Amino acid sequence: MRDASARARQETRLPDRLLDTTIVSAIMRGDPMVSERLARLPAVERLLLSVITDAEIRYGIHRLPAGQRRRHVEQAYRAVLRRFADWLEITLPVSAAQARIKSALETDGIVLPENDLWIAATALVHNLTMVSKDRHFLAVPGLITEDWSSPP
Repeated sequence: MRDASARARQETRLPDRLLDTTIVSAIMRGDPMVSERLARLPAVERLLLSVITDAEIRYGIHRLPAGQRRRHVEQAYRAVLRRFADWLEITLPVSAAQARIKSALETDGIVLPENDLWIAATALVHNLTMVSKDRHFLAVPGLITEDWSSPP
């Protein structure tokens, strides 16, 4: 039953999208599948990012040793920052949604990474389609998801 409702939610896409960290990382790497999906989007569609994604990317950069790879990742992230100027912050409605989601999932024996709970809550509060490679977002009640790492 849960799989059928997850498929139905995926087919009912909302007009704007929230990109999670897996997709931002794929953009930074120049992933061809994700790049193709980006190129096919109508110009009127908004792509948004959560401040949680910003923290995750910056954490990953800080963990890299100084050197050419770190400079390359920093440069790729600066390009993302120039391209996606719409950031969503954690607000009281997002906080309330995160608590509801976490409680509901724990009741079903499902545990999601804490940062992903915040990102999912942000998407729900702002009525956005969540774009992620992480399949665990399918467990979030009411969340509409897309996976750009595979063909549509």
